[in-house]
Amino acid sequence: MDSVKIRKIRSPAVAHGLLRGPVAIALLCLLPWAARAQTIDGFDYPVGTTGSVTAASDGDGYYNAQDFAASSSVGSGHCGEDWNGEGGGNSDLGDAVYAVADGWVIAASDAGCGWGKVVRVEHELTCADTPSYDYMVSMYAHLDLITVATGEWLWRGDSVGTIGTGYSPGCSSWTAHLHFELRWDENLGAGAGYGCYSDSSGRTDPSDFIDTHRTWSCAPEDPDDDGDGFAASVDCNDADAGVYPGASEFCNEIDDDCDGSVDEDDAVDVSEWFPDADGDGYPGADGSYLACSAPTGYLAPGATWDCDDARDDTYPGATEVAGDGIDQDCDGEDLPLGGDDDDTADGDDDVASDDDDDSDTAQRSWRSRDQLGCSGCSSAGTSPPAGLCGALLFLFLAIRRLRPRGRLSG
Repeated sequence: MDSVKIRKIRSPAVAHGLLRGPVAIALLCLLPWAARAQTIDGFDYPVGTTGSVTAASDGDGYYNAQDFAASSSVGSGHCGEDWNGEGGGNSDLGDAVYAVADGWVIAASDAGCGWGKVVRVEHELTCADTPSYDYMVSMYAHLDLITVATGEWLWRGDSVGTIGTGYSPGCSSWTAHLHFELRWDENLGAGAGYGCYSDSSGRTDPSDFIDTHRTWSCAPEDPDDDGDGFAASVDCNDADAGVYPGASEFCNEIDDDCDGSVDEDDAVDVSEWFPDADGDGYPGADGSYLACSAPTGYLAPGATWDCDDARDDTYPGATEVAGDGIDQDCDGEDLPLGGDDDDTADGDDDVASDDDDDSDTAQRSWRSRDQLGCSGCSSAGTSPPAGLCGALLFLFLAIRRLRPRGRLSG
């Protein structure tokens, strides 16, 4: 309950030395204001309808006839303000006087000559928007009637008495007006009415203070400690100037943009991940995913790609099986039958172990020439084992010589 502060149980009468011992303790048990919540919510002027008057004579019924620290024929350095009715003379005699803020009455009595009846009310300044002091005391002097008692709790706008002439038995009086003071020193008594020129007197200019504290927020201040232009109430980390609503998101496990999530896929330094559907440790080139860290089943892109991400025996560098129609090692071709290695030099489709000369495309393996027939034999090439082509030609010619050339006559 930041906006409501429970007043410590302390009687103003005890605090100001009016009561001691068992009587004070008994009084504490009876005072209803002792546990009341202090809810200072602003200050108003002490006369007129709450919040409706100004210090100027402008038709609202009252005006400030003698300002704080002003001088007059009576004295110099006026310690408060004299509020008069705009009708002049004693036209305001008996008008209501109101508490300027919530507080408790710490004095309500006749203060003698020059003052007459006086009420002092103490206001505890519990909010963040406070001056350098903890209390403010409002004093209402020259009253005709007092309508409160010491120890009574008042809300802003409650009546404290009526405007009077400062009459006290055996003393002279004034034309009716309200002498009003605001004091930051709670220990001042009635004191003198003059000799005040600044806050160093324990008093402050009443109208200036009221004008700047007409509303009094008890909500905590909303700072911008990191200076990023966003107050703590909306900045999810007011200690880091790089973190604020709408900031660029990075892959750093920090909610940079204050959207409640970290390391989203729209981060500035997000990575692209590729699927490894067959779990062989090599990613496929299709179906990438943007994320700050690798999703399950995804890998970073590599120098080579899995040419068949549905087979875990097919990946760059896998053992090739000859003649099965599958490119296991992802080099772009299947290994021909009879070979167990690559055609690395002359590019004639014969693997190096079977190629007669893997530096010459004209030199084919005997298997290739046999498969092609003699029409594929090169005159520059080496004959098959045992001179197969020549032997076949010799046999063909020999058979033709042995055949009879004509029919025998009978």
